[in-house]
Amino acid sequence: DEGFNNQIGVDSKTGFVFGGNRWNCGTWMDKMGSSEKASNKGHPATPRDGSAIELIALCRTTVSWLIHMNKENYYPYDSVETSLGTSGKTKLLLTDWLNRIDENFEKEFWIDESNTSGFVNRKQIYKDTINSTLQWTDYQLRPNFLIAAVIAPEMFNKTNIWLALKQVETILLGKYGIKTLDP
Repeated sequence: DEGFNNQIGVDSKTGFVFGGNRWNCGTWMDKMGSSEKASNKGHPATPRDGSAIELIALCRTTVSWLIHMNKENYYPYDSVETSLGTSGKTKLLLTDWLNRIDENFEKEFWIDESNTSGFVNRKQIYKDTINSTLQWTDYQLRPNFLIAAVIAPEMFNKTNIWLALKQVETILLGKYGIKTLDP
């Protein structure tokens, strides 16, 4: 039952959508564990909680499109109403939301050579998630960032994305396609 109890929202500092919990498989590539040997039978093998990289990209693309539609007079709203913080309801301009995402994306998701976190297994990759309950899952090399790079390339530093693509080519690309998780 815990997998259905989710806190879902938008982080007021970063602009990132978040949700899920360690007991649910919340996106297109997640799976329920099935191994008694690995002690994950009946538990998500790849839980998605926190802010998932591809969902942030989908959100960013949608917000960008809404800004464009507003400027073209096809969409009447230039902001959303939020209940972020303690002051009750407030307006968040769509342009401010977009800027928050862009300003925080690289610094939150990119793992560079100088990262000393005890959870880092690979460097020069993009985190799969941020702020997950099981912190180590944030640092997994998974191909979800490829979806994000295709739908919201504006978020990515050009040098970093090429380094991360090289990692995917070396580590995840196999004979029959791309692996869904770093071995």
